[in-house]
Amino acid sequence: MATRGVVAWSRVVRFMRVVRIVRIVRWASGARTAVAALIAVAALMPIAALSACGATPVRVEPARLRVIAVPENAGIYVDDRFAGSARLIARRPVAFSPGVRHVTVQADGYFPHDVEVELRPGVTTMRISLRAVPP
Repeated sequence: MATRGVVAWSRVVRFMRVVRIVRIVRWASGARTAVAALIAVAALMPIAALSACGATPVRVEPARLRVIAVPENAGIYVDDRFAGSARLIARRPVAFSPGVRHVTVQADGYFPHDVEVELRPGVTTMRISLRAVPP
């Protein structure tokens, strides 16, 4: 019974691809410029390639970053963008695409900490204690 569902679902996916291709071809045939027609053909190529081999796109599991920092009110920046406070990210990891990321942890009254981290699919946990700036 489960096999029937998988076969039926794959037929639905193929039908959706065909519908998308038909829509793009209709749009291109009404296009008045060669550039619009080239854009339509370029959009069709990946769809046609996937349809021809019967493959479905592979979904990559996201990389999740959990930072446990002292102090808890430290700000976490990933690739120079604010990701959240350490308190929040310790409880709810932030999702990123896998790869190397530049992580900065900083808080008022403490020296900032920079580190390059390779994020792999799944959860990566960092534990950081910031050093206080002397008075």
